[in-house]
Amino acid sequence: MHRMTFTAKPHARKPGLLNNLLDNLSRDKSTYLHRVMDNMLGFVAVLDAEGTLLDVNKAALGVAGLTLEDVRGKKFWDCYWWSYDPEVSFQMKSSIRRAATGDTERYDIAVRIVNDRRLLVDFMLAPVYDEAGDLIYLIPSGVDITERRRVEFERESLLANLEQQVKTRTAELRNLARQLTLAESRERERIAQTLHDTVQQELFSLQFPLATLKRDLESHGAYETLIEMEATLRNAIRLTRSVTRDLNPVAADDSDIISALQTVVENKSDKYGLEVELVGPESYHVGNEAVRLLIVSLTKEFLFNVFKHAGVDRAKLALDINDGLTLTVSDQGKGMDTTDILVLSSGTGYGLSGALDRVSLLGGTLDIRSEPGNGTFVIVSFPHISLD
Repeated sequence: MHRMTFTAKPHARKPGLLNNLLDNLSRDKSTYLHRVMDNMLGFVAVLDAEGTLLDVNKAALGVAGLTLEDVRGKKFWDCYWWSYDPEVSFQMKSSIRRAATGDTERYDIAVRIVNDRRLLVDFMLAPVYDEAGDLIYLIPSGVDITERRRVEFERESLLANLEQQVKTRTAELRNLARQLTLAESRERERIAQTLHDTVQQELFSLQFPLATLKRDLESHGAYETLIEMEATLRNAIRLTRSVTRDLNPVAADDSDIISALQTVVENKSDKYGLEVELVGPESYHVGNEAVRLLIVSLTKEFLFNVFKHAGVDRAKLALDINDGLTLTVSDQGKGMDTTDILVLSSGTGYGLSGALDRVSLLGGTLDIRSEPGNGTFVIVSFPHISLD
């Protein structure tokens, strides 16, 4: 129920369908007034200053199956329309008392009609004064809004249903994104393990016969060729180890995001020659494995973009855990036009556009701020609810 209270002053004009009614009340033309009231579609009555019903229109009587004799002379709050509930009756009595002091009351309320049914009305109770400024009547009126409220209820129900469908679909998409992120991580682990167990071991095993062959052929012309082959082999071993670290830089069961980021920083510093400053707490555990793995993966991509595009050899990682988790990767490099940001390729080929999609699906946000000559800031945020 919504109530609106207005302070009425003597001689104040009333809006809407009551204008003629109040004008005639002030002239005391009761016969003409009664005809005017009976031709009104809504609920209209006339009360004295104490709340006693003096007159009411046919519409109000007919809808409740009443006659004028059934209600005339009764206190308005004791009439059939309101006596179905003591609280409603008391509410009407209180409204009449306030209206008698000069207030105009307005709110939605259920009125009882024939066969003990209910009709929702937009109800108003207004005081009327004579030329001397003395209160002479109280005018209750009401307009049936049952159909309007039914339509509003159906609309609200439809919106609530659509909202629930959106929530359900969003949850499904986030779950799918989580599964895809975990599947990607497991595939990286599998490839890294395969490289370690097969390719690296095979390459490493070649070093021993090459060393023996080098000793045997040291005095022959093929020695220099073997030296080159040995260097190539060592480089191949170094590259496969680097690829293994890139594919699986942190243990999947390590929930400490700080430890994982430190590992990424060390690897990228060695690989790209970047000096990376990591600022944050000593440790912070993220229970959501998909979010944790995504943050690690994105950090690698963002540091690669610094190496490839910024034109500097320094970068900064800042982790803020005061309100969820916020990771900021920044540099003071040459920056870029924001219209070009989303088309940049990252180290894994996803690009920042793909990063934005992946973060959003897991319930986070990604903000990229950059302009030519002023560096770049990439900010990834996840609320607390997405971290567990």
